[in-house]
Amino acid sequence: MEGGAHAIAKTSDNHILNINGILTDVQPDDLAVLDAEVKQDVPTITPAADPADAEGSPVAVVQSPLGRHNASILEGTITKKHKEVPADWLELSVPITADSFGSPVVNSRNEVIGLVTRGVGDPAVVVRTSPTLEAVLARTPESGKAKFLVEEKPVSPAEGPLVSPADGTLQKVPLAQNPQGRQGKLIYSPAPAYPNSAGMANGAGRFRLTFGANGQVKNIVILRSTRNGVLDQAAVDALRRWKSAPGEEWELNVPITFQ
Repeated sequence: MEGGAHAIAKTSDNHILNINGILTDVQPDDLAVLDAEVKQDVPTITPAADPADAEGSPVAVVQSPLGRHNASILEGTITKKHKEVPADWLELSVPITADSFGSPVVNSRNEVIGLVTRGVGDPAVVVRTSPTLEAVLARTPESGKAKFLVEEKPVSPAEGPLVSPADGTLQKVPLAQNPQGRQGKLIYSPAPAYPNSAGMANGAGRFRLTFGANGQVKNIVILRSTRNGVLDQAAVDALRRWKSAPGEEWELNVPITFQ
Protein backbone atom coordinates (compact mmCIF):
# COMPACT_ATOMS: atom_id res chain seq x y z
CA MET A 1 0.00 0.00 0.00
CA GLU A 2 2.89 2.38 0.60
CA GLY A 3 3.29 4.73 -2.33
CA GLY A 4 -0.14 3.83 -3.70
CA ALA A 5 -2.79 6.44 -4.49
CA HIS A 6 -5.68 4.08 -5.14
CA ALA A 7 -6.80 0.56 -4.27
CA ILE A 8 -9.76 -1.74 -4.70
CA ALA A 9 -10.66 -5.09 -3.19
CA LYS A 10 -12.27 -7.73 -5.38
CA THR A 11 -14.35 -10.41 -3.71
CA SER A 12 -14.69 -13.99 -4.87
CA ASP A 13 -18.21 -13.22 -6.16
CA ASN A 14 -16.72 -10.46 -8.37
CA HIS A 15 -17.91 -7.52 -6.29
CA ILE A 16 -15.61 -4.50 -6.14
CA LEU A 17 -14.98 -2.60 -2.89
CA ASN A 18 -13.28 0.77 -3.02
CA ILE A 19 -10.49 1.31 -0.50
CA ASN A 20 -10.53 4.81 1.00
CA GLY A 21 -7.03 4.48 2.38
CA ILE A 22 -5.11 3.39 5.44
CA LEU A 23 -6.49 3.81 8.96
CA THR A 24 -3.46 2.42 10.79
CA ASP A 25 -0.05 1.25 9.64
CA VAL A 26 2.77 -0.32 11.61
CA GLN A 27 5.76 -0.30 9.29
CA PRO A 28 8.14 -2.44 11.39
CA ASP A 29 5.59 -5.26 11.23
CA ASP A 30 4.53 -4.48 7.64
CA LEU A 31 0.89 -4.46 8.69
CA ALA A 32 -1.90 -1.99 7.97
CA VAL A 33 -5.62 -1.65 8.55
CA LEU A 34 -7.50 -0.44 5.48
CA ASP A 35 -10.83 1.35 5.21
CA ALA A 36 -13.15 -0.26 2.66
CA GLU A 37 -16.44 1.15 1.40
CA VAL A 38 -19.26 -1.34 1.98
CA LYS A 39 -22.98 -0.87 1.43
CA GLN A 40 -24.02 -3.61 3.83
CA ASP A 41 -22.53 -5.67 6.62
CA VAL A 42 -19.86 -8.12 5.49
CA PRO A 43 -18.42 -11.13 7.32
CA THR A 44 -15.14 -10.49 9.07
CA ILE A 45 -12.49 -12.52 10.86
CA THR A 46 -10.79 -11.67 14.14
CA PRO A 47 -7.43 -12.90 15.44
CA ALA A 48 -7.44 -15.51 18.20
CA ALA A 49 -7.03 -13.71 21.53
CA ASP A 50 -4.60 -16.23 23.01
CA PRO A 51 -3.65 -19.03 20.63
CA ALA A 52 -2.27 -22.03 22.51
CA ASP A 53 -1.10 -23.92 19.45
CA ALA A 54 2.21 -25.62 20.06
CA GLU A 55 4.93 -26.54 17.60
CA GLY A 56 3.71 -29.40 15.44
CA SER A 57 0.09 -28.20 15.46
CA PRO A 58 -1.73 -28.32 12.11
CA VAL A 59 -2.45 -25.02 10.34
CA ALA A 60 -3.72 -23.81 6.98
CA VAL A 61 -2.76 -20.74 4.95
CA VAL A 62 -5.92 -19.39 3.30
CA GLN A 63 -4.82 -17.72 0.09
CA SER A 64 -6.98 -15.57 -2.14
CA PRO A 65 -8.84 -17.62 -4.78
CA LEU A 66 -8.29 -14.64 -7.09
CA GLY A 67 -4.51 -14.89 -6.88
CA ARG A 68 -2.06 -16.81 -9.04
CA HIS A 69 -1.79 -19.78 -6.73
CA ASN A 70 -1.76 -23.48 -7.51
CA ALA A 71 -4.00 -23.99 -4.49
CA SER A 72 -6.09 -21.61 -2.38
CA ILE A 73 -5.42 -23.61 0.79
CA LEU A 74 -1.94 -24.62 1.95
CA GLU A 75 -1.88 -27.15 4.79
CA GLY A 76 1.08 -27.67 7.08
CA THR A 77 2.23 -27.48 10.69
CA ILE A 78 3.93 -24.99 13.00
CA THR A 79 7.59 -25.99 12.98
CA LYS A 80 8.87 -23.22 15.26
CA LYS A 81 7.54 -20.27 17.26
CA HIS A 82 9.98 -17.35 17.19
CA LYS A 83 9.97 -14.65 19.85
CA GLU A 84 11.87 -11.75 18.36
CA VAL A 85 11.87 -7.97 18.01
CA PRO A 86 9.91 -6.24 16.57
CA ALA A 87 7.29 -8.99 16.72
CA ASP A 88 6.87 -12.71 17.24
CA TRP A 89 6.46 -14.89 14.20
CA LEU A 90 5.73 -18.47 13.21
CA GLU A 91 7.74 -20.78 11.01
CA LEU A 92 5.63 -23.24 9.01
CA SER A 93 6.41 -26.56 7.39
CA VAL A 94 4.78 -25.46 4.12
CA PRO A 95 6.75 -23.01 1.93
CA ILE A 96 5.06 -19.64 1.49
CA THR A 97 6.02 -16.86 -0.91
CA ALA A 98 5.39 -13.15 -1.34
CA ASP A 99 2.33 -14.03 -3.43
CA SER A 100 0.69 -15.01 -0.15
CA PHE A 101 1.10 -11.61 1.55
CA GLY A 102 -2.07 -10.82 3.49
CA SER A 103 -3.20 -14.45 3.77
CA PRO A 104 -4.60 -15.45 7.18
CA VAL A 105 -3.27 -18.58 8.89
CA VAL A 106 -5.87 -20.61 10.80
CA ASN A 107 -5.62 -23.50 13.22
CA SER A 108 -7.73 -26.65 13.48
CA ARG A 109 -10.35 -24.70 15.48
CA ASN A 110 -10.78 -22.20 12.61
CA GLU A 111 -9.12 -19.45 14.66
CA VAL A 112 -6.88 -16.92 12.94
CA ILE A 113 -3.49 -17.31 14.59
CA GLY A 114 -1.40 -15.27 12.17
CA LEU A 115 -1.02 -13.36 8.95
CA VAL A 116 1.52 -13.78 6.15
CA THR A 117 3.58 -10.62 5.74
CA ARG A 118 7.02 -9.31 4.89
CA GLY A 119 9.90 -10.22 7.17
CA VAL A 120 12.67 -7.99 8.40
CA GLY A 121 15.81 -9.39 6.82
CA ASP A 122 15.85 -13.18 6.64
CA PRO A 123 13.38 -14.79 6.09
CA ALA A 124 11.70 -12.41 3.66
CA VAL A 125 8.25 -13.89 4.31
CA VAL A 126 6.96 -14.56 7.83
CA VAL A 127 3.73 -15.27 9.68
CA ARG A 128 3.01 -12.59 12.27
CA THR A 129 1.18 -13.97 15.29
CA SER A 130 -2.34 -13.03 16.37
CA PRO A 131 -1.17 -10.98 19.40
CA THR A 132 0.71 -8.77 16.92
CA LEU A 133 -2.44 -8.44 14.82
CA GLU A 134 -4.46 -7.53 17.91
CA ALA A 135 -1.92 -4.85 18.79
CA VAL A 136 -2.28 -3.32 15.33
CA LEU A 137 -6.09 -3.41 15.50
CA ALA A 138 -5.97 -1.74 18.91
CA ARG A 139 -4.29 1.27 17.28
CA THR A 140 -7.12 1.72 14.80
CA PRO A 141 -9.14 4.86 15.54
CA GLU A 142 -12.88 4.46 16.02
CA SER A 143 -13.40 7.49 13.82
CA GLY A 144 -11.19 9.37 11.45
CA LYS A 145 -10.36 9.72 7.78
CA ALA A 146 -8.30 7.12 6.01
CA LYS A 147 -5.46 8.25 3.78
CA PHE A 148 -2.95 6.81 1.37
CA LEU A 149 0.77 6.96 2.09
CA VAL A 150 1.57 9.05 -0.95
CA GLU A 151 1.61 12.74 -1.69
CA GLU A 152 -0.10 13.55 -4.95
CA LYS A 153 2.14 15.51 -7.26
CA PRO A 154 1.02 18.90 -8.59
CA VAL A 155 -0.97 18.83 -11.79
CA SER A 156 1.36 18.55 -14.74
CA PRO A 157 1.02 20.90 -17.72
CA ALA A 158 0.52 17.72 -19.71
CA GLU A 159 -3.05 17.66 -18.39
CA GLY A 160 -3.83 20.91 -20.15
CA PRO A 161 -5.03 23.30 -17.40
CA LEU A 162 -6.75 26.48 -18.50
CA VAL A 163 -4.55 29.58 -18.85
CA SER A 164 -5.51 33.17 -19.54
CA PRO A 165 -3.34 34.93 -22.13
CA ALA A 166 -3.04 38.68 -22.47
CA ASP A 167 -6.23 39.03 -24.50
CA GLY A 168 -8.25 37.44 -21.69
CA THR A 169 -9.42 34.35 -23.61
CA LEU A 170 -9.03 30.95 -22.02
CA GLN A 171 -6.82 28.47 -23.84
CA LYS A 172 -5.51 25.01 -23.11
CA VAL A 173 -1.86 24.28 -22.51
CA PRO A 174 -0.72 21.71 -25.13
CA LEU A 175 -1.45 18.17 -23.98
CA ALA A 176 2.16 17.06 -23.94
CA GLN A 177 5.53 17.89 -25.37
CA ASN A 178 8.50 15.71 -26.14
CA PRO A 179 12.10 16.77 -25.43
CA GLN A 180 12.35 18.46 -28.84
CA GLY A 181 9.41 20.70 -28.00
CA ARG A 182 7.01 19.15 -30.50
CA GLN A 183 3.57 18.21 -29.28
CA GLY A 184 3.17 14.52 -28.64
CA LYS A 185 1.05 13.06 -31.43
CA LEU A 186 -1.77 10.70 -30.58
CA ILE A 187 -2.85 8.61 -33.52
CA TYR A 188 -5.50 6.52 -31.74
CA SER A 189 -7.35 7.57 -28.59
CA PRO A 190 -10.74 5.84 -28.15
CA ALA A 191 -12.97 7.10 -25.36
CA PRO A 192 -13.94 4.55 -22.70
CA ALA A 193 -17.41 3.11 -22.95
CA TYR A 194 -19.66 3.45 -19.92
CA PRO A 195 -19.73 -0.01 -18.26
CA ASN A 196 -23.21 -1.40 -17.71
CA SER A 197 -22.09 -2.97 -14.43
CA ALA A 198 -21.46 0.50 -12.97
CA GLY A 199 -25.18 1.22 -12.81
CA MET A 200 -25.75 4.96 -12.55
CA ALA A 201 -22.42 5.82 -10.93
CA ASN A 202 -20.60 9.03 -11.80
CA GLY A 203 -16.94 9.78 -11.29
CA ALA A 204 -14.00 11.84 -12.47
CA GLY A 205 -10.46 10.53 -12.46
CA ARG A 206 -7.01 11.35 -13.77
CA PHE A 207 -4.64 8.84 -15.36
CA ARG A 208 -0.99 9.07 -16.40
CA LEU A 209 0.03 7.21 -19.53
CA THR A 210 3.61 6.39 -20.46
CA PHE A 211 4.15 5.76 -24.18
CA GLY A 212 7.13 3.73 -25.27
CA ALA A 213 9.30 4.53 -28.26
CA ASN A 214 7.12 2.17 -30.34
CA GLY A 215 4.03 4.31 -29.63
CA GLN A 216 2.37 1.70 -27.42
CA VAL A 217 1.18 2.42 -23.87
CA LYS A 218 3.71 0.77 -21.57
CA ASN A 219 2.34 1.92 -18.20
CA ILE A 220 -0.77 3.50 -16.67
CA VAL A 221 -0.90 5.12 -13.23
CA ILE A 222 -4.14 6.18 -11.53
CA LEU A 223 -3.32 9.67 -10.25
CA ARG A 224 -6.83 10.27 -8.99
CA SER A 225 -9.44 7.52 -8.77
CA THR A 226 -13.04 7.95 -9.89
CA ARG A 227 -13.78 6.29 -6.52
CA ASN A 228 -15.48 3.48 -8.38
CA GLY A 229 -13.49 0.38 -9.24
CA VAL A 230 -15.63 -0.51 -12.26
CA LEU A 231 -15.23 2.98 -13.76
CA ASP A 232 -11.48 2.96 -13.09
CA GLN A 233 -11.12 -0.38 -14.84
CA ALA A 234 -13.17 0.81 -17.84
CA ALA A 235 -10.90 3.84 -18.16
CA VAL A 236 -7.72 1.77 -17.89
CA ASP A 237 -8.98 -0.78 -20.43
CA ALA A 238 -9.64 2.00 -22.96
CA LEU A 239 -6.38 3.86 -22.29
CA ARG A 240 -4.32 0.70 -22.86
CA ARG A 241 -5.50 0.81 -26.49
CA TRP A 242 -4.22 4.34 -27.09
CA LYS A 243 -1.34 4.78 -29.53
CA SER A 244 1.02 7.61 -30.38
CA ALA A 245 3.37 8.20 -33.25
CA PRO A 246 6.61 6.26 -32.76
CA GLY A 247 9.48 8.29 -31.36
CA GLU A 248 10.87 8.92 -27.92
CA GLU A 249 9.20 7.81 -24.71
CA TRP A 250 6.79 10.42 -23.29
CA GLU A 251 4.03 10.82 -20.71
CA LEU A 252 0.50 12.14 -20.88
CA ASN A 253 -1.99 12.94 -18.10
CA VAL A 254 -5.57 12.25 -19.12
CA PRO A 255 -8.65 13.44 -17.20
CA ILE A 256 -11.71 11.21 -17.68
CA THR A 257 -15.21 11.91 -16.41
CA PHE A 258 -18.04 9.35 -16.41
CA GLN A 259 -21.60 10.74 -16.32
